[in-house]
Amino acid sequence: MPTTTNKIYIVTDWIMKLIVINVIWILFNLPLIFVLVNILFIEKIEDIFTFVFPVFICLPFIFFPSTTAMFASVRDYVLKKRLAKSIFSRFWIHYKSNYRKSLLGGFVLSIFWVVLIIDILLFLGESNILIVLFMIVSVLLFAFTVNFFSVVVHVENTFFTTLKNASLITISSPLLMLIITVGSMIILYLSIYWFHFLLLLCTGSLITLLSFYMFYLFYTKVISPSD
Repeated sequence: MPTTTNKIYIVTDWIMKLIVINVIWILFNLPLIFVLVNILFIEKIEDIFTFVFPVFICLPFIFFPSTTAMFASVRDYVLKKRLAKSIFSRFWIHYKSNYRKSLLGGFVLSIFWVVLIIDILLFLGESNILIVLFMIVSVLLFAFTVNFFSVVVHVENTFFTTLKNASLITISSPLLMLIITVGSMIILYLSIYWFHFLLLLCTGSLITLLSFYMFYLFYTKVISPSD
């Protein structure tokens, strides 16, 4: 049975790993962060459309590959793999090995996200029905996106099979979708409104840990019990 000292070591070790992974992920995403920060200072809502192209370029080429690498890095620790290389070295290996699939998925999902965000900006105030519809679509798309990352790093498949599996998992498990979405919203809310330092230290890696761990539980119990 683990002693109190061992438990403290395990917790602090996990915290340090999550912090390092999160900081590396942020460094990879600096171009996208620069664009998003500029969006915060626009004066007219119409001006946001000038940033659609830069965001659309950054998402598939930078955000999706780096986020896939973050999921793969967290997966290594969830599966308790013995790793000889440093966290950055493992992150870079995952980044390169999954780049093509992440890039393709990034193009597909970026189109959906950009269209959804533009629709929200244009039609949000039109009716309550549209608000509810946008909320439902946003939850589904968010759950599908994080499931896509989990499937990419955990199951070796073709790109289209990966998209299909991520879709099936999202649709077939409302509980998984709810836990991931609500949990991620809580982490984001606490990070944005209460503990700002978490944005730099571990917001992204915490959401990744929650998303992959819940996916892994679902996958091992429902899809592949032998894993």
